[in-house]
Amino acid sequence: QPETNEDTNNIESTSTTILKDKQYTTPEELHKIKAQFNILINKGDTSIETEIDKYLVTYPTDIDFLSEKYYIQILNNKTEESYHYLQELIDILETDTKLLNNPDNQPILLKYIEYNIQHNTLSKIDSLIEHQFTEYVIYLYRSLYYRSKDNINKAYNNICKYIEHTVMDPYGYLYKGELEYHKGDYKKASESLSRSLQLDNSLLNSHIILGQVYKDLGDVESANMILQDGLKYTTKNIEIEAIKYNIAENYYKGGCRYK
Repeated sequence: QPETNEDTNNIESTSTTILKDKQYTTPEELHKIKAQFNILINKGDTSIETEIDKYLVTYPTDIDFLSEKYYIQILNNKTEESYHYLQELIDILETDTKLLNNPDNQPILLKYIEYNIQHNTLSKIDSLIEHQFTEYVIYLYRSLYYRSKDNINKAYNNICKYIEHTVMDPYGYLYKGELEYHKGDYKKASESLSRSLQLDNSLLNSHIILGQVYKDLGDVESANMILQDGLKYTTKNIEIEAIKYNIAENYYKGGCRYK
């Protein structure tokens, strides 16, 4: 049964000192205490960690308590500790198909996928990457996953699906343009990267790859212009300087401009 505003207010008004008085045991009581913990965590209150620990002693595999413990570690900027609880959650979910397919648990699965993509531990998410998700961000994660595995076509198909759902994300166009450049489609790459810079002109990688695209197309003037623009956002960038040096070496020899 969904909670009414009155139910939520009643839970929220519960004195936190009551939480320390006893261990709740009935499903109804557990539901209320979890809701109270969740409200406090959403407010950034991490003082209830000790109380959550007490419940985890009694209910060590409870998804809700473990999730709340995980989010408290995030709030406390404890990366290693947060991953420990995230891994515990995934281990439980992967052994229970019903839990794994429960839409309420998708945020945890997505956090786990995101973490392992960031840390390049892709083997840990091999079995999850094609799991059915309702959140469109999974297309971005799949694209990055397949890009890391050099499966350019799958990476490209997924980033295109991601952009269909979020047309205002400059990073989506950056990744799309990088893949198009890798595929040799310089025209599409220049369009995607230009769109990325329209949305956020401070993305240095978009400047670098677009400069490389223009260089490979022989458009030296545009390449120099876009690279110079990128230098506004950094004091010095080795990649930009290398491309500019390469342009100068190849296209300005003997004072003859490339045509």
